[in-house]
Amino acid sequence: MDESSRTGPLGLKCLNLKSSGEFHAVFIPSEYVKVKDRIHVYQKKSEALAVIKEHKFGRLKTFKSYVEAEKYALHGLEDSNCTVKKSPAVPKIRAKEPEEAPMRVFEAPSKSDLTNFKKVITLGDVEGVKNTVWENPRYLVSGGDTPVILKEGWRYNALHITVMETRMNKAEMCETILNTVGNVDFLKLLDGDQKDRCYLNRAQILQDLYLNMPEKRQNETPLHFAAKFGYRDVVKVLISYAQCMKNVRNKDKKTPMDIICSRCQQADESLTKDIKRLLDEQFYVPVLRSDDNTLQPSIGEPFSPMSPPNFNADPMSPRVEVRAFAGPMSKDEATEFRRKWKTPPRIANSYNKRDVSLNDSLEVPSSPMASTSMRLHDSEKGLERVGRELAKEYHVPWKEYWPFLDDFADMRHPEGLAKLERFLNERFNDQLASNKEVLDRCRLSYHILKISEKLANRGRRVNLTSPFCLQGTKYVESTPKKVSEIGTLNDLKVLCSRLDALHLKNGEEDQGWSDGDEFLTPPPSPVATNNEDMFVPDEGVPLFIEGKVPSKVDHAVFNALPAALDPLFPITYPSIYRWRHDVQLFVRRHGLGSDACVKSIRRRLLQTPERVQRSRP
Repeated sequence: MDESSRTGPLGLKCLNLKSSGEFHAVFIPSEYVKVKDRIHVYQKKSEALAVIKEHKFGRLKTFKSYVEAEKYALHGLEDSNCTVKKSPAVPKIRAKEPEEAPMRVFEAPSKSDLTNFKKVITLGDVEGVKNTVWENPRYLVSGGDTPVILKEGWRYNALHITVMETRMNKAEMCETILNTVGNVDFLKLLDGDQKDRCYLNRAQILQDLYLNMPEKRQNETPLHFAAKFGYRDVVKVLISYAQCMKNVRNKDKKTPMDIICSRCQQADESLTKDIKRLLDEQFYVPVLRSDDNTLQPSIGEPFSPMSPPNFNADPMSPRVEVRAFAGPMSKDEATEFRRKWKTPPRIANSYNKRDVSLNDSLEVPSSPMASTSMRLHDSEKGLERVGRELAKEYHVPWKEYWPFLDDFADMRHPEGLAKLERFLNERFNDQLASNKEVLDRCRLSYHILKISEKLANRGRRVNLTSPFCLQGTKYVESTPKKVSEIGTLNDLKVLCSRLDALHLKNGEEDQGWSDGDEFLTPPPSPVATNNEDMFVPDEGVPLFIEGKVPSKVDHAVFNALPAALDPLFPITYPSIYRWRHDVQLFVRRHGLGSDACVKSIRRRLLQTPERVQRSRP
């Protein structure tokens, strides 16, 4: 049949249909029709919808060209030549980046699953909550990027449930939920790691929603619940997040401050006072230091996280940073704390140098005058030492920056002691590994010298003054070296095994060398040594934070430790206990002489490790 005379189901010429109008094509799969006797292309959409009603498995699509509509009606989407509008979602990304793993799709949990999840929260099972939400993030984040509602009647999310119904570990459970929804990796697991997407802002928005979303009955946030039921630890956790709003009002126009302990059965004055202090605007008193130490350290004005000060307003001045701070406190407490920190009471007429000289215990003198003298004469940690004692007196938290840890820590708190313990433990492990290699080299060297001497007595001379060549039996002549400096430790072992084989070949039995043997290097001629280099052999080589002798860093950390140690301190923090013992032993041995010796040791403790090495004879 000629193309110009071919007609479609509309009874119109195809050539006339190609140029104008819209064409509604209906594709019906072949398995649902016995004979495909006609092409379902219509100009009226009502006719196409009538066909869809007759064939439930049919698919309707609109085209501007009759040719495309006809192809779709005949073949559906199987024809590659058919131009069809496609969604730009996943297929295009997979085609461009085929190496990426397919994105995992998480289904929304059912009502029964959410009920079981709520029971896990109520029991205070922190590990169970972690395992559940990391298996399926949809337990915490809904399809609209909002908190999942676990109690629909009152519109409680997981944080409401934790504060109201959890029987134990309330504070820990709140922190777990907030840290999880604020974790970038958690959101990447939910949506797949899309490199062009910013997850940090989204995490902060989710934390904001969890912290400040009001429930339906009284329009109260989780902070309202924690304040009126007297959950001090929960209040402390909630306000530690910057997104937490303290001035949200409920249906009665009351803020969390207005309903403190209103529903607490055993409320006392101290609990109410503590929660009120937490809900007040928190202020901190900082110690300000310049990066290059070109400025004298100073005590800054009290500031709050809601209105942080600009310490570097002048671009021509050196950059100033916070190196220690006390707080949080109320504004009045922070003002009083700073005043007392800047101008401690004067109870003496003159400065007594004996108050700040290093004694056997290295402890900070307790008198206010001695603290003032220490602040003036110890430029590195003088202000911090005085502030540390004031924070203990005012019962407020204290944090200071330690460069060797690259972190803020309080050495009187278990968290700070744990950081110091990890650092010293790594130092001790590195020293043990280094000492073991040195010992093995000495034992191998002694054995090589012993075998070489036996071979020399039998007329076989071995040249040990040049490095051993592992490529063959030749020796490369070069500058003479000690046997212990020949190549690596493996080179020494290879040389040792070859000399043993050569020795056995000459008919003399030898037990060889093994790791269990003990060899001592022959002592050299006596060399005059200073007392500072003498240590008891059983104690081993002492190790300090920086260098081989105590420096100003060891001195500062020593004074930051608690004055009275717990009886279990050696068991809980063995590395700190050993380091502390080494510092005490060093000072006692060098502080028993004249006043000049004491001054010399004090000067060495306040020096950097490099200057200490240069000053040693």
